[in-house]
Amino acid sequence: MDISRCHEVPFCGASAQGCALRDILEDVNDAILRTLEGVTLADFVQRQRAKELLADDASGA
Repeated sequence: MDISRCHEVPFCGASAQGCALRDILEDVNDAILRTLEGVTLADFVQRQRAKELLADDASGA
């Protein structure tokens, strides 16, 4: 995953080295990857089940 490849968009005239937005997007991309690297499938399932339980409790089920 790399959201910072915006300089490859055909209508963008900025170079990769001359684009401040690319620098910011690289930081965002790094943060996303760090977050995803710390999440397992088991974590996802646990979070989803917890949300479903909260939703059931809120609906009175």
